[in-house]
Formats: sequence, C-alpha cells, structure tokens
Amino acid sequence: EQFHVRLLTAEKQLHPLLDRLVLLLQQTPRYWDPFCSSAIVCSFLDFINCTVIQERAEVKIKRNRVESASWPPYVRVKNGQPDAYAFMMFTRDACPDVSVYLQAIPDICTFINFNNDVLSFYKEELAGEKHNR
Repeated sequence: EQFHVRLLTAEKQLHPLLDRLVLLLQQTPRYWDPFCSSAIVCSFLDFINCTVIQERAEVKIKRNRVESASWPPYVRVKNGQPDAYAFMMFTRDACPDVSVYLQAIPDICTFINFNNDVLSFYKEELAGEKHNR
C-alpha cells in the first residue's frame, strides 16, 4: 500500500522488485513520447492501486453486492493495463508522430482487454473460478 507514497517522496520501496519497477518507469521518457510515457506510468500506477484496494477486507466484503455491478469491468480495465500495452507498441523511434496512432488507442485497449478475457478463461476454468461469470 505504500508504493505510491514512497514513489512520490522518493523513498526506497519495501521490495526490491518494486524498486526495479520505479527504475523502469523512470526510463519510459527515453523510449516513448512524453504523453505516451505518462500514459504508461499512469497505467502501472492504476494497476498497483487497484491490486492493493482489492485486497482490503472492506472491499472484498462489498464487491459482490448488487450496487457493485460495474466494479468487475472497472477492475478489469485497471488491472489489465491496456493503456500501457497499447502505448508500448509505439516507441518514439518506430512511430514518432503520435497523431498517426493516438485515435486507435481506445480500440487497441478494447482488443487487449477482450483477448485477456479469452486467454484467462481457460486458466480460470481449470482453477474452478466462478466469481467472474
């Protein structure tokens, strides 16, 4: 739960892998346009934030309520990191003009999310998961 706070205060993370993630995120401006780099970093921060919040007891208790019908799609978008994957396809060297692909990003994200669902289905069936239906 401390990743974002430690990132913003420039403190060492609580796990070496998270320190490596910070280093990788700091490198994104070298390879992607500033807007794309920002979208990639935001996507990773959303992923970590959503992963952390899902583990909180009060969220686990409430997530199966009728009022939370839009929670699963929201989590899917945040945890699936479609923005990061979509923007990572277009490095600055390969495609320097953002306007060429920017309007395709929403469709690419949708494609990534649906493919993730299809590929996850087999794994979830084998594991006997029933909560995603």
